[in-house]
Amino acid sequence: MPTAWSEVISPAQFASGCAWITATMQGHRAHVAFDLLSNLTLASLGYGDGVATFEAGVKDWHEKATGYPRGEA
Repeated sequence: MPTAWSEVISPAQFASGCAWITATMQGHRAHVAFDLLSNLTLASLGYGDGVATFEAGVKDWHEKATGYPRGEA
């Protein structure tokens, strides 16, 4: 799985990541992991500015709940 936004994530890699998340996580942890995977995927396709804007806008929501592990699933 690519770890940098400069590496494009393929549909197969995204599907594999989703399968791994659902097989190994539940609840809020799975939701956060999917958010991070989705954000990484969008950013890898050139939507990084939008992702950064969104993350900045919702940062407090996640941190107030359980903490938002930026860049870590």
